[in-house]
Amino acid sequence: MCTTTFGTLTLAGMLTDPLIKAVMRSDGVSEHEFSALLFRVKDTLAERQGQGEAARELVDA
Repeated sequence: MCTTTFGTLTLAGMLTDPLIKAVMRSDGVSEHEFSALLFRVKDTLAERQGQGEAARELVDA
């Protein structure tokens, strides 16, 4: 990625990143498809984090 700071990543910023755009073009991926993928990843990571917290609560009980 060509962004300057990891903590400032946004969907809009990623969609304008030259490297990401080049990969999307080469793979034939639209902005809509890329956005949908990122939201699925975000939801999956949030779900996994929730499962991990639930497991820690069971262990700590």
